[in-house]
Amino acid sequence: MSPFKNKKDGFFAFSSGERRGSVILLGILVLIISIHIFIPHFIHSQDTDFSSFQKEITQFEQSRIDEKEQTEPFDFLTPNHFAEKKKLTPFPFDPNQMDAGMGEKLGLSLKQTQSIENYLHKGGRFRKKEDFKKMYCISESMYKVLESYIIIPEQTKVFKENTVSASTPQSKLFVVELNSADTLDLKELKGIGSGFARKIINYKKKLGGYISKFQLLEVYGFTPELLAQIEKQLTIDATKIRKIDINTASLDEMKQHPYWDYYIAKAVYRYRTEHQKFNSVDEVQKISLITPEVFQKIKPYLSVE
Repeated sequence: MSPFKNKKDGFFAFSSGERRGSVILLGILVLIISIHIFIPHFIHSQDTDFSSFQKEITQFEQSRIDEKEQTEPFDFLTPNHFAEKKKLTPFPFDPNQMDAGMGEKLGLSLKQTQSIENYLHKGGRFRKKEDFKKMYCISESMYKVLESYIIIPEQTKVFKENTVSASTPQSKLFVVELNSADTLDLKELKGIGSGFARKIINYKKKLGGYISKFQLLEVYGFTPELLAQIEKQLTIDATKIRKIDINTASLDEMKQHPYWDYYIAKAVYRYRTEHQKFNSVDEVQKISLITPEVFQKIKPYLSVE
């Protein structure tokens, strides 16, 4: 017999103890595999009912959402009619009687209520419903929700006995037309110094002219109290407004207006390029970036000549 063959047989041969161990190990493996295969068929697991727990989670999440809606301030630069309707609790009211209690019941913020109160305390009055939406703390969508609830009683004129002699000269109220006034004219108004006069003129140039006295509240530092103080001395000639021809204006010209930013101006410019021209001013509403509030503010300054 070859020595090589004997060596090979010895290498692959198992002793009797090794063979028994191998059989036992194989049996254990078969048993483990069988358990994993057959045990699930005999044991029925009971599903845990999480519906009650899930309901509690849903209620908690909803309470967090409600709390967030009540505490987060509303962004009046981007108003949402649905949000306003959900936030406000309107009832018939006279804005000339506004106070903290009324404002809270209506759903107005403390800052809004104080702004209206300050305007009234300085002599300002709401003579018709439309005057209320001219307050720049009241957004267009907010006004739409409250409009049908605004009640302004017809004012009863009270004539006081004239104790001044007919021969006594009456002082004439100095009146300023905003769109033609210069800084010297404005400085004649009580509370308007050189600084405010320059700001009013500079903002008029950016706008293209004033269409409402309430636009003065957009001038940095101008307050409702100051407006109420000089309101009766102001007039506006809307024919003096400088308009933007949206069919010919450059991108730079359009983006300079305070009511438009670069992105809106660019969207208008792109729309005009794609459609050759605007057939009417109302057509700009087709541009998604122009919200109803933005359109109402910018409309008087646009033309399609």
